[in-house]
Amino acid sequence: MSTLAYFNARQSASEEAIATLSTSLDVPTVRELIVCVKTLELMEDYANATGYTALIEKLVGAARTVMTQTLAQDDMMYVARAISFGSTIALGSELRWQLQNQDSHNIDINGEVVAGQRTIESFGDVVLETFYAASAA
Repeated sequence: MSTLAYFNARQSASEEAIATLSTSLDVPTVRELIVCVKTLELMEDYANATGYTALIEKLVGAARTVMTQTLAQDDMMYVARAISFGSTIALGSELRWQLQNQDSHNIDINGEVVAGQRTIESFGDVVLETFYAASAA
């Protein structure tokens, strides 16, 4: 299969998956919400596919309709993750964010951090851990 044919096949498959997920959210339940959130996390490379943006908006609206006081803790977590889709709120840990958003303006031509010019983001979670450990002592 040629590269272009392979790309087109994957693009078509992603658009079909998006359409199927959108249909499943017509009458949303927590289970459909969880399936949609996990699928979208796996399909984050297809954000330019047809219908992706509309699906995100539909997902956020569906999350609002299933939000109740009686949700289990895990279900509430997925509902909150569904609401955060479409915003600039990063999903996952800081390490995942760093892997996807390389802080390259502080790296020299060899990929080494330039001495004396590290930003607070490049220190990661250690800054907060050190701060709270020092203030507790």
